[in-house]
Amino acid sequence: MAMRRDVALYRRIGYAVMRLRRRRGWTVLVLAERAGLHRNTIYRVESGLNISIYALWRIAEALGVALEGLIAAANGAGASEAVERRTESTLCGVRGR
Repeated sequence: MAMRRDVALYRRIGYAVMRLRRRRGWTVLVLAERAGLHRNTIYRVESGLNISIYALWRIAEALGVALEGLIAAANGAGASEAVERRTESTLCGVRGR
């Protein structure tokens, strides 16, 4: 039962990542480069497969949203409601900005 909930959550998170990425007009390759991750990691996240906290954190940073905002977007809040962060402290070494 818990495993089904996990899979559903991973899929919702993946869908939220995809919505935010597309809203910015980015390809998977652009997001991967900005997050410092391999494109296959982005594909796996967007497909709802085996999401690591580290990958999710890097993706949230690259998208300019708070990690908790990304999770909130996955739990029903619209992607537009994800907490956007655009301050210098947010960049945390993420390249391509």
